[in-house]
Amino acid sequence: MELSAVPSKRKKYLNEIGKLLAHKHGKKKSYKVKAIQLACDKSKYGNDFGIHNFPWIVCAFSNEKEFNSYCESIDLKADYDAMRRIMLKGTSYEKILDSTDSSAKGKFDLNDVSVDNLIDPNTIA
Repeated sequence: MELSAVPSKRKKYLNEIGKLLAHKHGKKKSYKVKAIQLACDKSKYGNDFGIHNFPWIVCAFSNEKEFNSYCESIDLKADYDAMRRIMLKGTSYEKILDSTDSSAKGKFDLNDVSVDNLIDPNTIA
């Protein structure tokens, strides 16, 4: 299977799905694919998440093991770290991802991303 282009509503998706996941399951560093799928289904963007773009959301909210297992199940070859870097661009992690300071990057682990930092506090009601 081939992956679709980066979702154009990427930041809105992160916000919406992040809030739904945190509300239902509490704030965690990662979630199971099933929980992410249920949040997507419940989201106002539910119709946007087809098999060709759902992996983008999975990489943002799951851990690498969960992501790789999901990708294997749909016969998709994808790079977890590369996809997360794209999905997290524009969040509070962007400065670290784009930093030329190697010590900052060395301390940063994409697996340590928290839902708190994916959700834009200005959009939380």
